[in-house]
Amino acid sequence: SASSAWLWEAWDLRQEIGLRIDIRPQTQPQHCRISFGFHHSATDGIGGFTFVSDVLRAYARACDDASLQRLKPRSLDGLWVRDGLAASPPSARQASTSPPASRSPSADESQPAVLQHVVADTHTPVAPAPNIPVPNIPAPAPAGGLSPKAIFAEVRRMLLTRPKPIDAYMQRSEPATYREPLAEEALDEDLLRGLRIVASERDCQLNDVCASVLFQTICDWNKQSSRVHRITVPVSLRSYAHRHMPAANCMSYIFLQRTRQECQSLDLLMSGIHWEVHAARHEGWSRIFILGLGWAECLPGLLRFIMRPSKCMSSLVLSDVGDVMRRMMRDFPRESGKIRIGGLRLERVSGCPPVRPKTRLAVGTVCYSGKMFLAAAGCPKTMGKAGTAAFLESYVERLRKLASQPHGGSPA
Repeated sequence: SASSAWLWEAWDLRQEIGLRIDIRPQTQPQHCRISFGFHHSATDGIGGFTFVSDVLRAYARACDDASLQRLKPRSLDGLWVRDGLAASPPSARQASTSPPASRSPSADESQPAVLQHVVADTHTPVAPAPNIPVPNIPAPAPAGGLSPKAIFAEVRRMLLTRPKPIDAYMQRSEPATYREPLAEEALDEDLLRGLRIVASERDCQLNDVCASVLFQTICDWNKQSSRVHRITVPVSLRSYAHRHMPAANCMSYIFLQRTRQECQSLDLLMSGIHWEVHAARHEGWSRIFILGLGWAECLPGLLRFIMRPSKCMSSLVLSDVGDVMRRMMRDFPRESGKIRIGGLRLERVSGCPPVRPKTRLAVGTVCYSGKMFLAAAGCPKTMGKAGTAAFLESYVERLRKLASQPHGGSPA
């Protein structure tokens, strides 16, 4: 269903709070669609879905239903916690910033608060499988964290590489009338189970499979390009210390990039991406983007030059929130595998990251009630409604084909 155009109009944070909500009835009786628009300076994806769970929790408290009594209300202090990202009451800060005994905060007190409690005090070296091509980046020190040389090499790779944008679908003469927020698709339980089997057989994660198939979809879309393609993947920096933080930005990015030749074998693609994502999450590589921005701030005008709107930072953005029922809504009552509170039943959940200038597409995946819901947002000037839907359909068709093949084989 179409939502109001203002959800995607420019934001003025001097007049707004970084949140927009649109409620529209559906063609089916007693159905409605609620759209939440978040400015990225206000919250990241996990914070956005946590905010939605807070809205459902507030609705549950307003319902006179005995099954909802086990839902604990959010405390006001907890809603203010930003763990050093903004001012918060002392009681909330003390409750949120004490990590468990098994973890210890970083010894580098010069790090910003967002990086505290991010990396554990152990660093397990990541050893790629034999004959698996891995990106040409230096490995971090096993126990000493990231060296300045390694950080500089990776920052240079991020900034100097010119990724190929997604080929435009619309002609320049066409009017930019696309105002529907998302194109959406869904994978049922059997297909999602098939993708998880594919990941398990190759010792990978589900998001590794999704990123690998997305690279091949990009190569099919950009048929004539020999330049490198890059997928930007948001990585959460939340840890146990951030468990009370419902909203705000506590994230970084990793940049997966491959040439067309490197995307030929899906098995090798999945293994290489799994190595990179594992290094980002467990070896501290996800911190490099944040550290690079911190360095750029030291020179006047450098950060503005790096983040200029005319620069293509990525071919596409891929965000995976995971299973929202397990991560943010695990204590809600359920009926037939779906959340039900009062007279409301949550049928589906989907979301997508914002589209940056020169990055023409963003794709988001969310698992809910045993299914995977995929959403894509496209640039209205270059992709349009039809182009965004066509790309997502091509991507989902590849996922369906992979999930439906006999297991144990080697995909092309």
